[in-house]
Amino acid sequence: TRRSSDLSSCVAGKFKSIVGSAGCSDCGQGKFSEAVGAASSATCTECPANSDAPTASTSQTSCICNAGSTGPDGGPCSLCQAGTYKVVAGSGACAVCDAGTYSADVGATSEQTCVLCPANSESPPGSVAATSCLCNAGSSGPDGGTCAVCAAGKYKSAAGSAACIDCGAGTYSTTSGAVSEGTCQACPANSVSTAGSGLLADCVCVAGTSGPDGGACTACEAGKFKEAAGSSECSECNAGTYSTAIGALSEDTCEACPANSNSAAGSTECVCDAGFTGTAGQCSACSPGKFKSDVGDGPCQDCGPGEFSTQAGAIICQIGRASCRERV
Repeated sequence: TRRSSDLSSCVAGKFKSIVGSAGCSDCGQGKFSEAVGAASSATCTECPANSDAPTASTSQTSCICNAGSTGPDGGPCSLCQAGTYKVVAGSGACAVCDAGTYSADVGATSEQTCVLCPANSESPPGSVAATSCLCNAGSSGPDGGTCAVCAAGKYKSAAGSAACIDCGAGTYSTTSGAVSEGTCQACPANSVSTAGSGLLADCVCVAGTSGPDGGACTACEAGKFKEAAGSSECSECNAGTYSTAIGALSEDTCEACPANSNSAAGSTECVCDAGFTGTAGQCSACSPGKFKSDVGDGPCQDCGPGEFSTQAGAIICQIGRASCRERV
């Protein structure tokens, strides 16, 4: 007969439901029992949700939160929220997904759950959706979508889905992905560009000036004009007209020469016709007995011996008839 002193009760975390010499059974994994001398497996209590305990656990504090959940030992344990994860079991806090990533998974157990944002976009730490990925400054596109780098001639200074902004008219930028309006450079003097220009060569000479695209633009000289922007040369005022204006924008600047004067193409002044003399614009006919055979402001000359001119504005003198004595 077994003496009573040889008998002992099942310790906490164990039970024995049958009579006999068999040993006590452990409460299974994920359960605990504080009862001593338990006679039924029903004494083993399930750990709170999202927690686990080793076999033969003796108290609720043996239940620790699973990976992917957090809380005090013994519970309650809450699943890690979207945007966070937890690799190991225990009471430690869930880790936050890094900036530039996101995770929609609840109860995540690995950092690999955090998905990288698309190229040229960024998200704050702990982001829960792809739409948290906003295009960086210098790029544009839908939230969570494909972000394209701003083309040359454009810029964007803030993150988000807004469109890239054109450099203003009269400026250009060769930089892709520009983040500041300061990237837009002014065109050279006397040239202009359309908004959003991405090349120096997009700067063309303004009307009234001429030169290579993107280069030095020089004002049209007096006697010339240019009506349109571009690299074409200045046009000459037509023959019979003149202009003293520099950088003229229109053929209307070319004025007709006054009466009895003329000019070559591209002239800045008019000169008196043959047979007329004076300063430009005030040309009077040579008086009878005088002549002028070339153009210009020179004086009329007297007809020579044996020559005569009976009309005003003569360009040559006539030879006089032989005298009667010479005919004999």
